[in-house]
Amino acid sequence: MGDKRPVKRKRKSSPLRAKRKGIKVIDSCTCEAHLKGARRYVNNFFRTFSTTKDLKYFELDSPVTYKFYLELLNRYEKRYKELSGTE
Repeated sequence: MGDKRPVKRKRKSSPLRAKRKGIKVIDSCTCEAHLKGARRYVNNFFRTFSTTKDLKYFELDSPVTYKFYLELLNRYEKRYKELSGTE
């Protein structure tokens, strides 16, 4: 029938790569609409690198990932204060 090529599988993003991108996303924010997108990115970082323990409890995959998540969250909050003028 045709050429049987192997199916390319999507690699799960590494936490370090995702953190670096998150920093770029947050630092590039210049208005409130950008901040909403940055917050979504931080939330998606959490969802991507966490596992569900039960319906209401989530756990990040490793202590390093937890540290990266907190760094992104703190950076977001700092940027939010800078743009809203409430430093």
